[in-house]
Amino acid sequence: MSAFPDAVGLLSAGENQYGGIFSRAAPEIRSRLVVCFHQPPSWWRLHWRDVSLLNRLKAIVCLCQEQRDFFTALSSAPVIMLRHGVLHHFFTPEFDRLPGSPRLLFVGHWLRDLDVLETAMNLIWQNHRDIELDCLIPVHARDHPVLTRLATNSRVHWYSGLSPEQLRELYRQATLLFLPFIDAAANNGIVEALACGLPIVSTRVGGIPDYVPADCGRLCAPGDAKDHACAIIDLINNKESLHQKKHACRRYAEKTLDWKDSAQLFHDLLASLN
Repeated sequence: MSAFPDAVGLLSAGENQYGGIFSRAAPEIRSRLVVCFHQPPSWWRLHWRDVSLLNRLKAIVCLCQEQRDFFTALSSAPVIMLRHGVLHHFFTPEFDRLPGSPRLLFVGHWLRDLDVLETAMNLIWQNHRDIELDCLIPVHARDHPVLTRLATNSRVHWYSGLSPEQLRELYRQATLLFLPFIDAAANNGIVEALACGLPIVSTRVGGIPDYVPADCGRLCAPGDAKDHACAIIDLINNKESLHQKKHACRRYAEKTLDWKDSAQLFHDLLASLN
């Protein structure tokens, strides 16, 4: 950045990259930085001490409306919102696959509401004993009492370190993506599920409503396990509605979550800042 005074620097993971050397750089360098932030406002309230360091950036990139409102109020830097995207040519559905026993898919660990997951699953199993739960969680993130209790149930299956093809197969064989959150901005699991035609039951919190419209699943009240469980049971019991939502998910992903569109928008917005 010092050697090329006309260059613009892009920090793609700003929470990690900007909080160190770059936040202490000279103003003429910080004023040429475009920083993408991925964490929701709750993370910032907990961890970020000097918000004035955001004022001299060239631009802040965020991934949902809540983030945009938060950074706009917090900083004088221009704030750009870009929708998270997905590779449509790889994450594709198999609508003609014959249905088996209902399967719920849970992916990840960061900011997931494990208490809601456990309580909701116990409620679901009271009505549907045949439902299986697939959990894609890194081994290093499994040290939680909820996961230990779930592991005592033979209907829960555990995955980690999958290839992209194996991950796609989990999406394709699932009936619903069940992903309760404490908070969130954008989420890989959400957009990948949409592209694979997998309806979603998740939580109405943070940026999740920006990515899951009503015809693609059901968003539930934060912390309300019964609401999540009822949404899952209702969808599983209504095969026609579930079929419609599968196709709606794929259409929505193709229309709104294309990386090419996001890249072009990002390019145009950066050009407008010069």
